Amino acid sequence: MQLDKTAIVIRERDLLDLLDLALHVVRAHAMPLLVTTLAGAIPFALFNYWLLSDLPLAEDGDAEFYCWRMVMLVLFELPLASTFSTLYLGQMMFSSEFDYPRILRQAVQSLPQLFWYQVVLRGIFMPQALLWGVVAQPMIPLLALGMLLWFIPFTMWPYLNETILLERNPLTSKPGSLSTWRRSKVLHARASGDLFGRLLAAALISGILIVGVWLTLWGVRGFLQHEYVFDNWMFTVLWPIALWTVAAYFSVVRFLSYLDLRIRREGWEVEIILRAEADRLARHIS
Repeated sequence: MQLDKTAIVIRERDLLDLLDLALHVVRAHAMPLLVTTLAGAIPFALFNYWLLSDLPLAEDGDAEFYCWRMVMLVLFELPLASTFSTLYLGQMMFSSEFDYPRILRQAVQSLPQLFWYQVVLRGIFMPQALLWGVVAQPMIPLLALGMLLWFIPFTMWPYLNETILLERNPLTSKPGSLSTWRRSKVLHARASGDLFGRLLAAALISGILIVGVWLTLWGVRGFLQHEYVFDNWMFTVLWPIALWTVAAYFSVVRFLSYLDLRIRREGWEVEIILRAEADRLARHIS
């Protein structure tokens, strides 16, 4: 591993550059990303299918609620589902070789923090993902009002997952090291305005992509079966596939955006060069 020989050129980029770069990363690392993405997404996709199996669908004229419920679940689960792909991307940055057992081992080691921050903490700000559809009808307006809380985890600490998985800080502060929460606050400090703008742009683009992928799947299915219909299969199978496909792509975008934030806020490219020179000096002395 050579710290100054990265797979991606370390420099500042705007959102459009990051979206384009993510496509190149997906193309260059298609198979490992496919494996790690499926390993993380399939369990959640099956869970969502089971959880929503009793909700009315197209025949009952309530497919919109089903689709929106699925969107909320995927948004809530995405940080956990992208664990393996994020760890792979972290390995890919500095090495042409990757190690699946190491990815699995690091994921298991990060589970306590992932559960605390990405399940418990996010559950406080995203209760609709867990409760909407299973609570009493009078509670639904209150949950709808709580939609405003959704902006908090996506604008205040959008790169918490990368902090947990890649920087590997302790859960609580220790002498000489920052806790994960403190490190996340330092990383995201005074960047909420820019992050909010990127969130809105990413939400618009992802929405267009989801609908585009979904209608493409509908067209391919209709061409093969000679029947263009919006039946239950369109909502229970093809809609989740479209959601997870776009979510996987934006997991790569999120990883690249995390690197971009570190470059802008912390001069990460300079740190990498200095650490690489320090490693070379240490090897030369030894």
